[in-house]
Amino acid sequence: MENNDVLLAPRPSSVRGNVALRWIRRNAALVALSAVLAAGLGAQASAGLAEAALAPEGSAAVEEAALGPAAAFEKSEVVYADLDAAGAPVAAYVVNRFDVEQAGSVVDYGDYSTARNLSTTDALSLDDGAVSFEAEEGTFFYQGNLDAVQLPWTVDVAYSLDGVETDAADLAGKSGRVGITLSTSKNPDVDPAFFDSFMLQATFTLDSSKCSHISAEGATVAQAGADQTVTFAALPGHDGSFGLAMDVVDFAMDGVQLAGVPYASPVEVPDTSGMTEGMQQLADGVNQVAGGSSALSGSGGDLASGAEALSGGVAQAAAGADDTASAGAAIAQGTSAMGDAIGQQAAGISQLRGVLDGIDVATLPPDAAQQVEALKAGMAAVDSGMAQLDGEYAAYDAGVQAYVDGVGELAGGLDGLRHAADELADGVRRYVAGVEKLDGGIQSLDGETSKLPATVQTEIDDMLSEFEFPEFASVSFTSAQNPAVRSVQFVMTTPAIAPAAPEPQEGPDEPEETVADRFLDLFR
Repeated sequence: MENNDVLLAPRPSSVRGNVALRWIRRNAALVALSAVLAAGLGAQASAGLAEAALAPEGSAAVEEAALGPAAAFEKSEVVYADLDAAGAPVAAYVVNRFDVEQAGSVVDYGDYSTARNLSTTDALSLDDGAVSFEAEEGTFFYQGNLDAVQLPWTVDVAYSLDGVETDAADLAGKSGRVGITLSTSKNPDVDPAFFDSFMLQATFTLDSSKCSHISAEGATVAQAGADQTVTFAALPGHDGSFGLAMDVVDFAMDGVQLAGVPYASPVEVPDTSGMTEGMQQLADGVNQVAGGSSALSGSGGDLASGAEALSGGVAQAAAGADDTASAGAAIAQGTSAMGDAIGQQAAGISQLRGVLDGIDVATLPPDAAQQVEALKAGMAAVDSGMAQLDGEYAAYDAGVQAYVDGVGELAGGLDGLRHAADELADGVRRYVAGVEKLDGGIQSLDGETSKLPATVQTEIDDMLSEFEFPEFASVSFTSAQNPAVRSVQFVMTTPAIAPAAPEPQEGPDEPEETVADRFLDLFR
């Protein structure tokens, strides 16, 4: 939108006054001549001129100009609406601007009660909602006062003083805590293109000498000379709900101004491809980890089985060692008893040999002596054998005792090993359970991260979609029959809150208005 498309919000009188001043400067000689002619005419002629000058455009008193070839132009509309203090529309008019590239006739449509030329003194023809005129190359303005007021937004404004709902008119000159709430919503009776594509901005202008401790959540507060401006905004297609509170003294406030313009996003959408590619790399890396985790989890089952088998084998060996140790103790007792018996027998044989050795064979008969000698020799051999047996058996018994002690120590060691194997198996079981849980988590992470790039892109798209609104189709607000509409804007204003003006005092009678005065009144 070009800078010269943005129009301030003049009241009808100020628009007429500014246009009149410009026209009078350009046509000073014509104004002077008109005054002279008016002064020289008779009463009847003067009255006829005045009636023609004051007749509303499009009435029977103004002859409709004959239309020539159509002009080539682009049109802009600025809709000015007066709202009451509660936000309901009271009156509205449209300033229509035509940037004419080729002079010619123009027919513009709108539900107007009156239409006024703001660029030249040429008459406009208003007939059944059609305004027609001839336009020269350049810029042409006319104002159409709407017969019915329907705006794209329904506006509601409420006021309170110290927490009590109060009419706006009753706030003037009051002191306390003033609250103002303003809400906007879609008007279903108006083309939705404006509500869906236009941003609505509400601006409060506050006198800093009267208003302080301003609270306005979500608003932009700025200093403008001696005033503070509080500005809220509703995005296209969204209802607005704004709240303003302030401490006031001798309260007064200019009217709230609402401006509706086509939305243009000030944010350039960043390139997110690099981020999504990084997310994809992360997802691929997690997928590789998930593969390794699955392999580790699978081998954990074999490890657990081996630990269980080791624990069972050690338990069996420990049980066998315990049984062997118990049997070895009995064997050791038996061998000890046998060794004692062999020792006793060896001692007895030694005593018997001593008895035989004490027999004097010389005193015996030859036969008896010979038998005794043979017995002594046999007993000596037995005694020697028993002595050898007793010694060797003692070594055997010591070996048996050492074996039994070794088996006992082995059984004790196997019991410790069995406990260690049990702890190992339990630890392996916990490890395998942890690996399986880890694998489950990694597999879940892999499943989520595999969707991450698409999810992130979707979230980005959803976030950006909140600020993507239908592009304004450049339709006319006043009539769908109007072509070549470049832009439409809305300016809505509530009345100011101020003490009532004093009653005017009666003064001397004003001089009777002349024809020239009445002629110039057209442009004041």
